[in-house]
Amino acid sequence: EITPLVDGRVSARVVIDNPSAHSHVPLRPGAPASQRSEQVALFVLVADGDRWLIDEVR
Repeated sequence: EITPLVDGRVSARVVIDNPSAHSHVPLRPGAPASQRSEQVALFVLVADGDRWLIDEVR
C-alpha cells in the first residue's frame, strides 16, 4: 500500500511475517494481534534521482 505525501515523499505500509514469532499452528479467526507473527511498519521514502531512500520508519 503506497500513499503519496504532500511533501513529495511516499509512505509504504509493509506487513512482515516475523520469523522469530512465527508459529506453524493455525490461529483461530479473530485471534488477538499478540498471537500473530505479522508486524506492520510504515516506511516513508524520499526520491533521490532514480531511486527511493528510506527517510523514516514508523
